[in-house]
Amino acid sequence: MLLESGWRKMYLNRTCFLKMLEYVREPVERGIRKILSDKEALEREKFPSSPLKLIVEAIVTRSWWRYWPWDKLVEALRKRGYSKWDGDSPKIGIEDLAFISDTLDYLYNTSGTSLWKEATDSIRFLEVKLKEIGSLKAWISKIYEVVKEQRPDWREHEYIKGIKGLGAKGVHDILRSFGYFDMAPIDIHERRFLLRTGILLRYGPSSGDPQDLEFYLEALRKFCKEELRGIKILGQDLGDAPGIVDMIIWHFCCTGWKGCKGICSADPRCEICPIKDCCLYYRLRGSK
Repeated sequence: MLLESGWRKMYLNRTCFLKMLEYVREPVERGIRKILSDKEALEREKFPSSPLKLIVEAIVTRSWWRYWPWDKLVEALRKRGYSKWDGDSPKIGIEDLAFISDTLDYLYNTSGTSLWKEATDSIRFLEVKLKEIGSLKAWISKIYEVVKEQRPDWREHEYIKGIKGLGAKGVHDILRSFGYFDMAPIDIHERRFLLRTGILLRYGPSSGDPQDLEFYLEALRKFCKEELRGIKILGQDLGDAPGIVDMIIWHFCCTGWKGCKGICSADPRCEICPIKDCCLYYRLRGSK
């Protein structure tokens, strides 16, 4: 009944998306520039420091699920005399992974916390596989091929299986961080947004599991193709870049991070939302 009524047109369209984009353009463009810079670094060097540090950080934090382990690792590196720093952040080359894994092992031995053991094993596995394949770019490319195929057993691939806690969201996040903008790490912010704005209702697959990332990713990809073709940010066409659109949504919704607007968060601030007139949730809430 909902789709057959006047609510059918109540979803986030191109015009309203552009309003939202302007609201978050600055932090999103900053993020894209960082991604493109790391992508270029992969072309210049076999194991560039900034991209490699990002991989290590993703492993230690379980794809940024909890950030305190990274802070603890950085503190331990300082105490143990690690010598390569870029301000407050460690610089990490392929030759430094052994020191990183030894420090993680030290944290495990002094605390007994299992996450340090899993991170130790994961970094040691990564070091072996990077040396085996010859470059970080080659490793990233191989991971992309496996994930893009959407094979249900992708976690068992020889270049992934030894990394603990790297789920679908995490691997999409890593791939997008190196310029694969067709990948989008859907999390709770994007799930809420796609549902509230009617995008999931209009573009979501007729069958599928709403607990599955692919259910939301398919809706987001279709929305991008049908509504956002020709809109470009730093030369990237959003019709083919759900990963960038995901960044836009995330900055619009998230709280507690630099650049977050916190508009469509768990407690939505509809009264100040610039796109409320295109939002199914806002209209339904007002019709109570």
